[in-house]
Amino acid sequence: MTRIRLHGASYSVYTRIARLILAECALSYDFIELDIFDKENLPAGYLELHPFSKIPVLEQGDVRLFETDAIAQYLVALAKQERFLPADPLTRARCLQLMRILDNYAYPKLVWGIWVEDQERGPLSAEAIAEARNVLRVLESFDAGAYLSGHDLTLADIWALPMITYLQMTPRGSVMLSECSKLSRWFGTMGQRASVQATRFPAEHDT
Repeated sequence: MTRIRLHGASYSVYTRIARLILAECALSYDFIELDIFDKENLPAGYLELHPFSKIPVLEQGDVRLFETDAIAQYLVALAKQERFLPADPLTRARCLQLMRILDNYAYPKLVWGIWVEDQERGPLSAEAIAEARNVLRVLESFDAGAYLSGHDLTLADIWALPMITYLQMTPRGSVMLSECSKLSRWFGTMGQRASVQATRFPAEHDT
């Protein structure tokens, strides 16, 4: 098998999602670290890999993929690990529903609305806290077992882990997560996985 190359940033939520999938699928790869916020110093030719200057990007031989969803689907099929997308129609639909909730609501409200605001701008607004609590309430309602979609790990869990991690690393976010008993239990379960420990954010090493 041609070796995989993954371009991304170790602090990035979506890069970590790709790295978690690679680890869970036991696929070896080379990681090319870059700072996507430093546009002037992106590697030469990066726009040929991603025309919108985002991350992550996956390369394997002649294959070039961007958009985390596409990368995830490719890796799961490549590794013949379809278990990450449940076969049962309703369970699969709920898994996909969770992934879109995470993209459209959890990422902006938990990562940018709580983590980034806490790190860069100081006191959180009441509106930001209320919006984050609403996201957590919805995620808590989906809990169906050890994992978010049931008793087995799916892409929904992999999608959620980096976002909940950033939330949990803030004082307010940690309190909010502790108020969600099922999500807290899920977060503890996920934290024991080797893939999660191997792909920790740089900020986690500082705490």
